[in-house]
Amino acid sequence: MEKTTRMRVRRQGLLNEVQVLVRHPMKAAGAEAADCIEKLTCRCNGAAVGEIYTGANVAENPLFVLAVDEICAGDLLEVCWRDSRGDRGQAALLVS
Repeated sequence: MEKTTRMRVRRQGLLNEVQVLVRHPMKAAGAEAADCIEKLTCRCNGAAVGEIYTGANVAENPLFVLAVDEICAGDLLEVCWRDSRGDRGQAALLVS
């Protein structure tokens, strides 16, 4: 399965919802080594606005939702993640 990342922003006044969908095959520890997302970081114009730390109980193709204050049109949102095998993924979105 190809590991891809998609992002969407729902602007609601001062509080905004950032949705991040990661296509990622999760494998629990067992016969094979675990393969799960360990950390997801969200940045707005280069400044960290949220981090999520996960474990082996995350579902396959997870949807992460972060509440972020004061996102404006023209801001650059970036998200990056790292999994337990060292693979990384990222996405960027210019807020409109």
